[in-house]
Amino acid sequence: MQLATTTSSKVIGALKSVFARHGIHEEVVSDNGPQFASEEMKEFAYTPLKLVRVTAPRAPLSELSVCTHKCRVHKLQKTRTILSGSSEDADLMLEDELRALSTEKKEQLLHDAGITVNIPLMQGLAIKWLKQAGVYLGNERKQRALCNELVGDELAPFSFKLANGGEELGGAALAYTPSLTKKVVKLLEQNGMEGTLTWHHGTITSDEIWLKLGGDKGGGYFKMNFQIVNTQTPNSVNNTCVFSCFEASDTVSNPHVALDRFRGKHHKEMATASSSSRSITSMFNPKVSESAIKAEALWAMFVAKHNIPFLASDHANKLFPKMFPDSELAKQFFCGRTKTIAIVTQALSPHFLNKVTSELSLNGPFSILMDESND
Repeated sequence: MQLATTTSSKVIGALKSVFARHGIHEEVVSDNGPQFASEEMKEFAYTPLKLVRVTAPRAPLSELSVCTHKCRVHKLQKTRTILSGSSEDADLMLEDELRALSTEKKEQLLHDAGITVNIPLMQGLAIKWLKQAGVYLGNERKQRALCNELVGDELAPFSFKLANGGEELGGAALAYTPSLTKKVVKLLEQNGMEGTLTWHHGTITSDEIWLKLGGDKGGGYFKMNFQIVNTQTPNSVNNTCVFSCFEASDTVSNPHVALDRFRGKHHKEMATASSSSRSITSMFNPKVSESAIKAEALWAMFVAKHNIPFLASDHANKLFPKMFPDSELAKQFFCGRTKTIAIVTQALSPHFLNKVTSELSLNGPFSILMDESND
């Protein structure tokens, strides 16, 4: 039996486990180590052993009721406490049992038990805190590089209100998007690919992108966010992106401290690199041929006519260029789920509704017949 430590309490627990499995030995030979000469070991030698009756289970764990399952767990805890000598030693024995399991078995147990680890909001940004919580990453260097690319975190000087009405300066956690321009451009590209961008019938000029900035205080944190106005639902939660969050109150100076991270030389260099390659308007007003527009309309009509799930458009959007790699039309085909829904509801549906209405008005009175089919 392998022990992590050789203290007297650990050795006593191991001996009890051996005695419980193989019976009480007439003679125990030791190496005269200090753990065998301790007072705790002498007390254990003269302490009468307790016999515990363990009932063999009649049914597997999956077939037990909730009450019977709780009773079985209680008996196991009680037996472990008796074998260990105390509830503290029972916890140590349980730790040794879990430590002896393989990594795959531990992961399976955590998954089956539904055990989760709650990581504090700001501490979760630091990979070193994950190690303290017993969470290890497969490739820490790549994870750290990805974390630094997506989220910046540091201890920044913020002001805190005092009870007497004054303010004091102190350090607080700050998390922010390293490149705000890059984040905005990425979201605009995503909305442009999905066909959800709009200029609200000329309210916004075709060469402008409007952003709405906001802030929210709650739970001891102040969050700063932006929303893209050039979308069909600009005030929705899905269109809200948090770009800065700090653990302090919303005093006059604190938002300026957070925004200073976007005025530095490093951020300006990243913003220049993100915006110099392509103009924003070129991403959302591409020169698409009429054939590509016709292909997208035909695809949307095909989906609506044959009752195909709109989710299939996300796969077809990537499938057609692979099926026809030499076709320029396939390269211009961008008709995902959101865009297909928009074409069906905002273009095809009004068109055919007006067409049916006009034809019915020209042909005079009409009747509507319905059957009981499921079509």
